[in-house]
Amino acid sequence: MKCPMCGTDAALDSAFCARCGARLAIEGAGTSSAGLTRAATVARAEKGPPFADKYRIQGEIGRGGMGVVLRAEDIRLRRPVA
Repeated sequence: MKCPMCGTDAALDSAFCARCGARLAIEGAGTSSAGLTRAATVARAEKGPPFADKYRIQGEIGRGGMGVVLRAEDIRLRRPVA
């Protein structure tokens, strides 16, 4: 299998390229729904009641490979938090 980003030969059981770190397509695995699940969770949090009875979600600041950073308001202290 070849990496779609850099063209390096990769082991058949690898999920990521050893040279550039790009995600490799694993035959028969289909596409990942992790991004969709994360987006749906953020949308629910923005529309729902205060989180942990302390924070009110205001929106998304950014996202990356490890998670999503949200802007929120600490209801008790009345200040912004991430």
